[in-house]
Amino acid sequence: MELTQFDINLLRALDVLLQEKSVTRAARRLFVTQPAVSGSLQRLREIFQDPLLIRVGRGMELTPQGQALVEPVHEAILVIERLLQVGPSFHPRTSQRTFRFAMSDYCTHTILPGLMQRISIEAPNIRIAVAERFTKDFDPLQLGDLDMQITLDDQRVFADDDQFQAMNRMPLIEDRFVCVMSADHPASSPLTLAEYTRFSHAGANHDIPTVPDVAHRLAGVVPHDRVMIGSFTSQLFQLPGTDMIAIVPYELAAMLAPMLNLRIMEPPFAVDPITEAAFWHARNNSDPGHVWLRGLLQDISADIRSRREARQRRPDGREQRGRPGAVPSGSNRGRLKRL
Repeated sequence: MELTQFDINLLRALDVLLQEKSVTRAARRLFVTQPAVSGSLQRLREIFQDPLLIRVGRGMELTPQGQALVEPVHEAILVIERLLQVGPSFHPRTSQRTFRFAMSDYCTHTILPGLMQRISIEAPNIRIAVAERFTKDFDPLQLGDLDMQITLDDQRVFADDDQFQAMNRMPLIEDRFVCVMSADHPASSPLTLAEYTRFSHAGANHDIPTVPDVAHRLAGVVPHDRVMIGSFTSQLFQLPGTDMIAIVPYELAAMLAPMLNLRIMEPPFAVDPITEAAFWHARNNSDPGHVWLRGLLQDISADIRSRREARQRRPDGREQRGRPGAVPSGSNRGRLKRL
């Protein structure tokens, strides 16, 4: 085998394929297409003269040669990453770096636009790759697949307490949940619990219980979900012209309500607020690019808070009751159950 047969991208593909044992999952982690990963696997099989991965039932398993490569290949990737971080100070205006994120659709609508505006001005050659997903672990950060995960700052929804505590994190924005419906919806204002229960809902279809799911259970509410869909944004787009109600974070509702002609009301029961935070691995603590990126995120979160405060103030300068981020009386905080 000749070293010239390898490039860093092929080595990276080998690392991810050995870990995932799936072309589909490897493509998702590498932010490339499945045919591209299949092509890389074929090249790797030719180089090593070994199948590396073989079909077993409905899945794939490593050959003995593939199993023997798992640890040394991953160690090689980490060494290369450390070498690439050694060099002159980071210069945003000239850097051609790619930062890889995982975040929810909520964050892609509230945080990402501000980040892209700043980057387009300060760092025009930097690229941002975003995977819209929520996972119950930080494996992508530990493995170096991502630079940052922006997700719920709530240890109770993650599977591994030690892994959660080991990650560095920076709170970004806090938000509260509101009820949203079509502007011509027949529900009264304020919304009553009886009406909330009587009308149908656009519900969330997630692998784990959401904050509204927990609030429903504690309030003894069983919503009639006419549609179950995987994102808060998609829930809102189902509401115009229907009698459905959705319960989503306020920032997202306030952003889309004017465009979709929606009405926002307070829930008739207590719902915990949420905090979104940026998480990263300790290996990136002192990385100049990461330090710069975290500074941008801090600025953006401050801008979001400022806009929210401006929206919540009446013309006379007094702040309206029920401001975003306030914990409702009778809050369910601390009562979210681990799966």
